[in-house]
Amino acid sequence: MLVCPECQFENPVHNRFCQRCGSPLKTLQAVIMQRHRSAVAEEGAPELPVSVEPPAAETIGDLLIKGRFLDESGRYQVWSTVDLSEPIGDDLTLRVIDCNPSEPPPLHDAEATLTQSPAALPDAAQAYLKLQDRFFPTIPQLHAVWQQDAYLILILEDRLTWQDLATDWQTVSEPLEVIHWLYEMTELWEALIPWQSQSSLLNQNNLCVDDDQILCMRRLYRDRPGIHYDLKDLGLLWHALLQKAPDSLPTDLGSLAVEIGSGEIGDLTAVQERLAAIADALQSSEDLLSSTTDLSLDDVMSTASQEEMGSSDASPAISAARANSNFDSTVDDADDDLTLDPSDEDDGDDLLLNLAGEDLDFDAEVADGEESIGDLPTMVLPMKLFRLDEVGRTHVGRQREHNEDAFYAETFLRKIDGLDGPSLKAKGLYLLCDGMGGHAGGEVASALAVETLRSFLTDRWQEDTLPDEDTVREAILQANQAIFEKNEAEGRAGSARMGTTLVMVLLQDNQALVAHVGDSRLYCLTRRGLQQVTVDHEVGQREIQRGVEPAIAYARSDAYQLTQALGPRSDQEVFPSMTQLSVSEDMVLLLCSDGMSDNDVLETHHETHLEPLLRSRQDLDDGVSQLIDLANEHNGHDNITVVAVRLKVRPNLDALKSSKSSGSAGQPDAG
Repeated sequence: MLVCPECQFENPVHNRFCQRCGSPLKTLQAVIMQRHRSAVAEEGAPELPVSVEPPAAETIGDLLIKGRFLDESGRYQVWSTVDLSEPIGDDLTLRVIDCNPSEPPPLHDAEATLTQSPAALPDAAQAYLKLQDRFFPTIPQLHAVWQQDAYLILILEDRLTWQDLATDWQTVSEPLEVIHWLYEMTELWEALIPWQSQSSLLNQNNLCVDDDQILCMRRLYRDRPGIHYDLKDLGLLWHALLQKAPDSLPTDLGSLAVEIGSGEIGDLTAVQERLAAIADALQSSEDLLSSTTDLSLDDVMSTASQEEMGSSDASPAISAARANSNFDSTVDDADDDLTLDPSDEDDGDDLLLNLAGEDLDFDAEVADGEESIGDLPTMVLPMKLFRLDEVGRTHVGRQREHNEDAFYAETFLRKIDGLDGPSLKAKGLYLLCDGMGGHAGGEVASALAVETLRSFLTDRWQEDTLPDEDTVREAILQANQAIFEKNEAEGRAGSARMGTTLVMVLLQDNQALVAHVGDSRLYCLTRRGLQQVTVDHEVGQREIQRGVEPAIAYARSDAYQLTQALGPRSDQEVFPSMTQLSVSEDMVLLLCSDGMSDNDVLETHHETHLEPLLRSRQDLDDGVSQLIDLANEHNGHDNITVVAVRLKVRPNLDALKSSKSSGSAGQPDAG
């Protein structure tokens, strides 16, 4: 469905205009640039001259009449009215309608485009693609680019109606939010230099904020030839913005802007250090940190980011602690494994059940060169949930005749309005099972597991706190026993024994408990990137845990066979893994079967298909549907199931005040 941006009415995906109010449903902005010069692609690279005389306005005038199409394929239709009596200046920005919104944009796979044919893209387009890789969502998404006569036409995400930063600046109530905006401007300033686009940051009308209060730019502007900008220009911009800010902001910010604008401070690193010091002093004065751990410059700004904005440099969203099994997970040799007959040709989930229960390290899945979640400081500022969306979808895939996956998603929300703004009390149960055992086996096992878990937890989860791990483990073992008894009653043996994987999330406000058995996964997406929370219960991972090199572990023919599943074996041989999550920044939790996660589909395409889902304005329903389409395109050999839960949080100032009051009450009076 396409949600109208004006009246929020849900329209069929093929509609170009809202059925209720007539507004265009998918608008974009077109930037028409005269190709009289080219921005430099890399620092020090030679400028590429374009010796084409700009034509008269009427040469392109027919294209700019409302209702006409900019492109030959008839996808991008002009929506803005353009005054053709005035000559077209250096650049022209107008709104267009995407007449095929269900189709991916021509540049939807930006990374592949840059890798395979970078020379085919003009420098102006490369600037968007390369900068967005680091500054999502600050830099708008580039949908398409082409040349027409003496003009270069860029189709961008439409941000023309977004809230101006200057307007938001006048009502901002949290000083750390302003400090983060300023700090982010310093990073942008440095990144824009090689692209000769610093004027993009100096134009107040070009600065805006999205629904999550993140600093964004509407587009990139090319610096005019012969004009050089330095740090003093950025200081003058800050001074102008701070003049509009409330008196509650630290006076040090105004002093810093004056020093930069006068040239007294001319080093970008020194500016960033001053901002970090102001943020650190502000946090310390308000007792926002509970420890005296020294934070680096990046840590200080990451902390501010997490509290106020959930930015791309945010400190960790997850404090993950795996529950250790009492069972010794070290097995002397593989002969101790009990293998079921892997000849079941109806399901690719061949099963090899190990007597040992794995307890793998969450951080082991972090890619080389990335910081481990556990290595970063965890913010203790209390957070409150203010929005939750969830969507579940399943698809049979392109090769199977029946669907052996099952899922369940249920959320209870209670809205609370207070002096500190609205917040939500939430309780959610999200289950996903991938059955095995063939027709009338796998689908029976997955459905039975879902129903048993749902019924058990509905009876036992009555309070406003999460069930403890023992209760959740008992629920999982009861689901295992129900399938096991059915296998026994029906006399099933070998590959005919039904079973299922499981991944489940129990959510209570901003706390969650994750449990899994098998290779169905949970991913967590934050502005820091994508993390795999669960570790597959399979032979390859078991061997890695024993110290075997990954390449050797996955060279085994049985590397992907499961060591854990529900149903084939008794309760004494099932050891679910559990993880505690604390939701302290905006995130999307993604439960998925291996039909979605196989072949690193999510890891490869998370920038294009997952990162946009973090934004409130992105329709989660459409996003999940696109994920299933993506899995069918790249996998399709198995059933595909996805459950997505989007969580938006904000600082809980009421809780902070309560904790301060309690702390003060417990202090003895002086004297």
